[in-house]
Amino acid sequence: MKIEPITAKPSKEELGARLEKVRALMEKHKLDYYVSFSPTNVYYMTNFANIVHERPFILVIPKKGAMRMVCPLLESTHVKSRARCDLDYVIYYEFPAPAGQNWYDVYRPLFKDGDRIGVESAMPAGILKETRGTTVMTNIIEDIRVIKSEYEIGRHVHACLVVDEGMKKLLEITRVGVPLITIYSGLVQAMMAKALFEVADLNLIASKFQGAVWPPSISHDPHIIPTPFMVMEEGGPSCSIVGAIVDGYGVEIERTLFLEYVPEHAKKLFETRMKWPISWLSRAWCWRKSTGRLGRFSSTPATRKTSFTARDTDSASRDTRTPSWRWATSASWPRA
Repeated sequence: MKIEPITAKPSKEELGARLEKVRALMEKHKLDYYVSFSPTNVYYMTNFANIVHERPFILVIPKKGAMRMVCPLLESTHVKSRARCDLDYVIYYEFPAPAGQNWYDVYRPLFKDGDRIGVESAMPAGILKETRGTTVMTNIIEDIRVIKSEYEIGRHVHACLVVDEGMKKLLEITRVGVPLITIYSGLVQAMMAKALFEVADLNLIASKFQGAVWPPSISHDPHIIPTPFMVMEEGGPSCSIVGAIVDGYGVEIERTLFLEYVPEHAKKLFETRMKWPISWLSRAWCWRKSTGRLGRFSSTPATRKTSFTARDTDSASRDTRTPSWRWATSASWPRA
């Protein structure tokens, strides 16, 4: 199968195939309905993205017929403009709603006491309380999201290209003395511009762009959050990450890099890493002021001899493996 980037919205057929998979698992669990509240899952099933607040959006999936969207009246036109599947709308009034017209007043009658209702583990207690029947906690939609369709793979490929653009900008800007906020703003602008240009009607509620560099003084702990005005330092290793959710499809890429020179202790770590199977080895990069180019720090397993190979700064590449050793490996991989 040739993998090509896809930027189009999901077709009605694509969403219909997802619904069929959900219903197959509903039948397996002997469910009459499945209820989804997670904005990620609702978006996956309908192409409508929302932000959780006091006005719930609840997707009710019956064994047959159209799915039902419980949503506030004020947002109903928003849902209809984004959803790309057949939906029956169950509308309620905003707070303070007239008596009998709040969200739970229109939600409860959708079920009977004898129904078996599948609910997500992330279901809020308030909605679970108003769900009639016997509730069964099962993450059906998360289960079907694990196996990607050709369409989803294509969307992830395009998201990888967007993240590559961000990493390219990061490698271009990252120099000794440059504050993190300069790097962050540059890579975010680069990724957002590419996404806006290539994805028609990009849904910014379902999109996010971010990235950072951990200089050597804190790169030993990537869970330390660098401050906006932290400046880049010479030597290394510096750890970098660029991530994005592009119209709902998330990926990230990590790179280890050095500025001006590679310290001896880092070379020793790299040599140790080279004793691992070569198939796990990725790349470590060093910006060399003398050449004005990005160099790859490499080591030949047979001779244990290190060298630098000059490459242009557009050489950020993708891998589908998760990095297992932060100092000498890097990767980008799809995130649902």
